[in-house]
Amino acid sequence: MKQIDSINLLGLIINLIALFIVLYFQFKDPQTGMLLFFGVIGFVVLYFIVSYPINFIIKRMRQIDSNTYTINEVRKDLNNLKDKFSLRGEISDLKSKMGLLEILFNKRKRGQIDPRIIIIIIIIILLLLYLRSKGII
Repeated sequence: MKQIDSINLLGLIINLIALFIVLYFQFKDPQTGMLLFFGVIGFVVLYFIVSYPINFIIKRMRQIDSNTYTINEVRKDLNNLKDKFSLRGEISDLKSKMGLLEILFNKRKRGQIDPRIIIIIIIIILLLLYLRSKGII
């Protein structure tokens, strides 16, 4: 059901009251009553002719405001989704980079020193110390 605007309702009530008053006085003086009757009818018609475009424009303005609000809400939601997608993209980029680093790390095996190399280095150091103590070096 359409919502009746208070100004339209007030205008309709006043027009009906005016018509009843004019009809009542038309019986007392027919010539003046007829003139008033057509005058009131003319203004009632004029009221509705003016009222319709104003109501149409007001309704459209409210619809535009409602659509503007809805568009702004959708824009905010889209920006949030865009931020989430860009964050997901950055996370997937980081995952791919981490995967690449893990592959490179596993190829080079850094941090895993062969214990035999450590023993060979210690033997060389001890040999150099022995040779120094004998005065050969």
